[in-house]
Amino acid sequence: METYKTLKYAIKHADVGLIKRALARCCLLFHGSDKSKYAFLSLYMTWLTQTDAASRELQDAILANGLINLRGTDDSWFEMDRLNEFFNLQMKELMATRRTSTIDTTELFCRTALTASYCTDLKVAIEAAFGEYTNARHQIKDASREVRYLAYQIAACRSITKHTRGRSSPFKPRDILQRGVNLLNGGVKRFSNTIVEGRWEEEEDLDNATTTPISALEDIITIDDDADGL
Repeated sequence: METYKTLKYAIKHADVGLIKRALARCCLLFHGSDKSKYAFLSLYMTWLTQTDAASRELQDAILANGLINLRGTDDSWFEMDRLNEFFNLQMKELMATRRTSTIDTTELFCRTALTASYCTDLKVAIEAAFGEYTNARHQIKDASREVRYLAYQIAACRSITKHTRGRSSPFKPRDILQRGVNLLNGGVKRFSNTIVEGRWEEEEDLDNATTTPISALEDIITIDDDADGL
């Protein structure tokens, strides 16, 4: 949660330095939680932004170009991936409202994809002129129905029991940070063999590949088992 909240704040304020520091911790979390694709991506971003694989200016540019600001305020930055999702939604709406038997999907996209942002601004202007307003912001789903249904199920099963003296539970949450430390050694080695050393399984022409190792993670990998050290 600490890493998540840190990233949320850093992305909102476009603090690329804070994002860079959080990426190394993501390497531990994703390896410890068996998220192999995200673990590889976090290693790749750490390699690009914290080693000599890229210059300092290019490192900041890589991180900054993953963010976008449509409102122009200091605290309105968000991820580029979310903008892509907004665009995908616009394309789905076009397919649902404008596709006909004589216009297929390819022709529709070729005609309207490049003008989607202009049409959005035009819609806002027309709605303002006629006193209408459409809220295009993401709406939080009302969970009241699910809460009532869950309460009904619990009451029907009579599974609510008051334990005056408390109760014990065999469940113990997994320490994914410690597990990530144990798994990261092999993860860095596999990443270095694949990307840094250029030992691709399907491609051979990588003579110009950089050989810069990931040194930014050495302090994390050699960390003690002490929880305070993590």
